[in-house]
Amino acid sequence: MEVCLLSGKRWFMNGLALLVMAAPAFSQIEVYHKTVSVEVGKTYQFASYVPLSPNTVVWSVNGIVGGNATIGTVSSTGRYAAPAVAPVPSVLAVRATSTAFPDRFGEATVTRPTPWVWSVSPAPVPAGDFSIRLNGSNFTPDAQVRLNGMPLATTYVSSTSLRATGNAAAGAGSIAVYLPGPGQVTSQAVAVNFVSAALTVSPASASVVTGGTRAFTANMPVTWMASAGSISAAGVFTAPAMAGVVTVTAKRVADPNESGHGDGDGDRAAVDDYAFERFGCSGGRGFVRGECGGELVGFWGFDYRGGRVYGSGDGWGGDGYGGEYG
Repeated sequence: MEVCLLSGKRWFMNGLALLVMAAPAFSQIEVYHKTVSVEVGKTYQFASYVPLSPNTVVWSVNGIVGGNATIGTVSSTGRYAAPAVAPVPSVLAVRATSTAFPDRFGEATVTRPTPWVWSVSPAPVPAGDFSIRLNGSNFTPDAQVRLNGMPLATTYVSSTSLRATGNAAAGAGSIAVYLPGPGQVTSQAVAVNFVSAALTVSPASASVVTGGTRAFTANMPVTWMASAGSISAAGVFTAPAMAGVVTVTAKRVADPNESGHGDGDGDRAAVDDYAFERFGCSGGRGFVRGECGGELVGFWGFDYRGGRVYGSGDGWGGDGYGGEYG
């Protein structure tokens, strides 16, 4: 007589006995939790429910018993340790498989905490070469800021702060933070607007003695021009021999045809030479030459007394005119 035990049933055949062991129905292994977030270099303790006898299981990562250093390891008790470097591809499955019934197992997916972007500054972002700061949460040292899906040079500041640099033309863009693994995740997209930066010259005005020099700077690459005197490619202005008012103009290199004051494409700085130039002095007296708006208006004699100028017309002395000197 044959006896066949299958799922709790006995079968008799030809006087022979055959015992077949199979897992009870509805005896699915469960792993808790189904989806977990584990950072690079961190650990997580999984738990399993095994309604079988024996109730022992073997733990594996992506089908490798015990895992390895590349994808992370898992102990015989279900403690998963993420790798030091995110794997590629970075989607991981931690599985508990019955030792008695290899076709019965439970599985969990390992992901990373999803980053969230609270703000991007400055807003708007200057077009061209730019530097931005992101504030948010769940940032990690391997976080990558992406502009329109393309990676930017990213600096990790803290779990709530990132810095990124890049280059972009004027227009709309989309910023997101990508964490490569394990369980790669990407933040929500944040809309940003890139605008052409206003061109500014510093200082906006200055006083320079005739023949003297003064350095000017701009906030972007420019070409320099001066209405009188000269100015170098580096922005060093040399005043003319004649006193007057000089306009220094900067034009953006990107489009030299764009210039002008107040439209954001050009900026000017007024340079006022000393209005009076002393070129003779004897015994506290001497000559000065006066100019107004670049036009010679006459000579005066003066007597220098305690920081004040006394003089008149074209001659010496007199007290019909008084003004500050020096």
